[in-house]
Amino acid sequence: MVTIPLTEGSYNARSVIAAAQRCVNLYPEINQRQALTGLPQGVTPALVTHYPTPGLRPLAQGPLAEVRGLFRANNDLLYAVIGSQVFLVNQDWTMQLLGIIASSAGQVSMCDNGRTLMIVDNTDTGYVVDLATSIFGTVTDQAYLGATKVDYLASFLVFNQPNSQNFYTSQSNQVPASSLGTYPALSNSYAAQSLYALSIAQKAGYGDNIVTLVSLDRQLWVFGRLTTEVWYVSGGTIFPFAVTQNALFEHGCAAQYSAAKLDDSIIWLSINLAGKIVVVQGQGYNVNRISTNAIENEIQSYAVYDDAIAMTYQQLGHSFYVLTFPNAGKTWVYDNSTQEWHERMWLDGGGNERRHRANCMAFAYGVNVCGDFENGKLYALDINQYTDDSQPIKRIRGFPHEIQETKRLVFDKFVADIQCGTNPDNASDLEGITVALRWSDTRGASWLEPIYQSLGSTGQFYTNVQWRRLGISRDRVFELSWTLNALTGLNGAFVDVRPSIT
Repeated sequence: MVTIPLTEGSYNARSVIAAAQRCVNLYPEINQRQALTGLPQGVTPALVTHYPTPGLRPLAQGPLAEVRGLFRANNDLLYAVIGSQVFLVNQDWTMQLLGIIASSAGQVSMCDNGRTLMIVDNTDTGYVVDLATSIFGTVTDQAYLGATKVDYLASFLVFNQPNSQNFYTSQSNQVPASSLGTYPALSNSYAAQSLYALSIAQKAGYGDNIVTLVSLDRQLWVFGRLTTEVWYVSGGTIFPFAVTQNALFEHGCAAQYSAAKLDDSIIWLSINLAGKIVVVQGQGYNVNRISTNAIENEIQSYAVYDDAIAMTYQQLGHSFYVLTFPNAGKTWVYDNSTQEWHERMWLDGGGNERRHRANCMAFAYGVNVCGDFENGKLYALDINQYTDDSQPIKRIRGFPHEIQETKRLVFDKFVADIQCGTNPDNASDLEGITVALRWSDTRGASWLEPIYQSLGSTGQFYTNVQWRRLGISRDRVFELSWTLNALTGLNGAFVDVRPSIT
């Protein structure tokens, strides 16, 4: 039999004759060398195994609205903005309403300086929460110019001024008497940082407006629409940062909420003067393209891509960058540990594929928490959960082309190298204890109806999932899919194939 290994992530090429390999709700993991030793001679181990992406376990229910932001502050408490309401989320997942903001939709940005949480929402108004008392207030300081992003660096809160080349900072952690009264309901003992009208600077390297900014390794990355530059902490008395020489990158930011920190790097959806839409990763003073031609072709096919939002999280040694396009209804995920991409989606009531439900993420109370994009729910992104809040999760994996020049090939048998025997005892075929195989003899342009096989009952670990007498083709593409509510692992497949005598 011929082994068909699966060594890469999703790659659905611009032309399906090149590749038609979807990888949906599965992520590849490279098996460690020590786990592959001691095997009998002639046995070829699987170098890569595909595991199911985490499901959604409900934690809390907020008002029926978009969860616009989640943030774990320095007091180790979780804060959420749901619709127009700001909540403190307690460790028992109860929610305490703190205040109301004027806007009710769209991403928000949150950051704190150890004493005060700042919330910005792309309007002229900012909001604060005292971390010690949970008192909520509205910023009335005239030096506040609005912002789409707030971050923290070297004792300063840093903001971008929307639709301009400017960014500005708060003063240091010392709260001068002149700041009293700038935050209603806040007293001097816990007033937020005041703003100082002269603490403002302009993007220096190119005349494009600032889209967003991110603090990383005691430096500030300032993202314009077409270029990006890095500023460092200079200790200046009027403005605390200065531009780093020779750190101007020809990669602007195509979507203001696509820039996110992952490990010791920043990843974002980039655009430049040449018009390219690519995903890049900045680390040190280097920026590298990490998207593939297939991913870029997909993104550039969207009618809207500047609405992209990014989230990051770590789980089981993997660091994931999650990039969702709300208008297009698509979610793409980059695994920094393997440098591979995969898709994530959820099935609606009609069985239609839609974007993943996560709209924002934070790690709090030992859990990777995410907020729903429309129903106000908070979920645990749980690797041991195999449904999305009781909805089945469909896993899909396409295989490479099976072709031998232009010869007609007879496919006698296809055997899936997949983990079996993990089905719940009370599962039925309708609940998803089967795996479906479909194939294309048009090089991925069209597909035949799927054929189903059982993954075995509980404990039937030696179940041989196979399909026989699969016909003749000059170029065949196989694809497996399943919705099992249990752990699975997919190494690849084995195929009995021979040349046709006709």
